[in-house]
Amino acid sequence: MTSENLSTKWSQAHLVGFRFAFCFFLFISLPMAIGNLPWMGWINGIWRDLWKGPILWIGTHVLRLDHPVMYQRTGSGDTVHDYILVLLAAVLSGGFTLLWSWLDRRRKNYTSLSGWFRVYLRYTLGTIMLVYGVMKVFDQQFFPPHGLMLTEAFGQATPMRLAWTFVGYSIPYTVFAGALECLGGLLLFFRRTATLGAMVLAIVLTNVVMMNICYDIPVKLNATLYLLMALAILAPSVKRLMGVFVSHRPVEPENIEGPLGTGWMRWARMSLKTVFLGSLLISQIAWGWSAWSDRTPKRGPLNGLYEIDALRIDGVDHPPVFTDKSRWRWMEVGATYVRIATVDGRVTPWSKATFDAKSSSLAIQAGRAPRAWEIPAPSGTLAATFVDASHLHLSGELEGKPIDILARRTDLSEFPLVSHQIHWISELPDDH
Repeated sequence: MTSENLSTKWSQAHLVGFRFAFCFFLFISLPMAIGNLPWMGWINGIWRDLWKGPILWIGTHVLRLDHPVMYQRTGSGDTVHDYILVLLAAVLSGGFTLLWSWLDRRRKNYTSLSGWFRVYLRYTLGTIMLVYGVMKVFDQQFFPPHGLMLTEAFGQATPMRLAWTFVGYSIPYTVFAGALECLGGLLLFFRRTATLGAMVLAIVLTNVVMMNICYDIPVKLNATLYLLMALAILAPSVKRLMGVFVSHRPVEPENIEGPLGTGWMRWARMSLKTVFLGSLLISQIAWGWSAWSDRTPKRGPLNGLYEIDALRIDGVDHPPVFTDKSRWRWMEVGATYVRIATVDGRVTPWSKATFDAKSSSLAIQAGRAPRAWEIPAPSGTLAATFVDASHLHLSGELEGKPIDILARRTDLSEFPLVSHQIHWISELPDDH
């Protein structure tokens, strides 16, 4: 680091802003940085347990919430627990910033510390982006529409379900999106390309944040934090980038000399980077390949999407009329599950199903409680017999009531969303 850099005087706003950003990002991203490393996921659990008490106390005594803060993981990153954690990080960072500013009030700059801090942010965000990117490249985050999803009306889908179906429909698009995340993440690991990586991720993550907000996808908080990290990495280069892209004038090159750039320290740094990045890539690619290899769903003799042609419950026939909203219209049978949809588009939660080939019986066990737009899932045992290649006859008891079903297996290629191919030449759009 040159003496000119060490003697540069930062403004008070620059000093205070750096102190706050240093405390906040270190606090909020520390579990992310370590927990996303190979075999280190357990760190995230310890970190959440550490803050469980303070967060529950804040929710009860400071925010005075009507209900206790939900602590268990639900698949959402926008829980009250997560927002309180970020609020707590901001408050604590503000306190540390005030104390730090008073104790270190004669400091002119943090040139050396900001260099190390940028390295930390680069490796943290790079690791996170590789994890998400590999997940998309191997098509493990979104899934093409299948089964009952093909029968749902647009109006029955939540905004998130609509977005998930839209992205999941096209595997090439999903792989493309993941490749951009991987590219930006990989570029962050090298000083010469870190600025380019931050630019790529700033664009990619802006799109992710907007999609999460506009389609109510519950990862708004984390995506916004990742975007802020990309912008923080990019911040030291903004003046140069503005000079090139806006003012169109020559600018001084950025000093990319590493903090450990000479002698044995350089070789130690390169060795550690090789081990870190190599283990990260190998573990993620191995996981992705394994997940992709297991992607083919388990096949069972009853697998398929069935339209209900005839239904009798407790001795009463239910003809296929739309005035009977509780009447079943569709049944999706997988190797380990069953789902049912009514004529008005409501569906049952996933039910566990087991087919016994010896007795040709299908045992159904209801899962979780239904949500507002769902109907309760039934439990019971049904005898299953194929009348012919297309028709399945089910009879037995569900919820203690005798039931008799004649279902017709549907050819999924009948749905345009499955059979449609890309047309390079189209005289008219398909919706005309």
